[in-house]
Amino acid sequence: MKIKKSPLPYFTRFLQREPEDGNHIPFYETNKQLARDIGVRTLYENLGCSFWDLVNQAPEDLRHTSDSNEISLDILWAEDQLQIAFDLA
Repeated sequence: MKIKKSPLPYFTRFLQREPEDGNHIPFYETNKQLARDIGVRTLYENLGCSFWDLVNQAPEDLRHTSDSNEISLDILWAEDQLQIAFDLA
């Protein structure tokens, strides 16, 4: 069985750690638990990472195309990258 590699290894490692913010420490054992409540994208952006920079890293063939619901495929790709990193944490 092939082990899946995180597309965002730094973010995956961050999710595995304990929260550093003193306000969250009593409620969450890991940042992954916190991300479940506030949202993976929100936590990613709270780290100072730009979701839109991640969108810009999407493969060229996904840019300027949409799915059947008119959602841009590069945005869906970026959301998938965050979800994979979250799942692997």
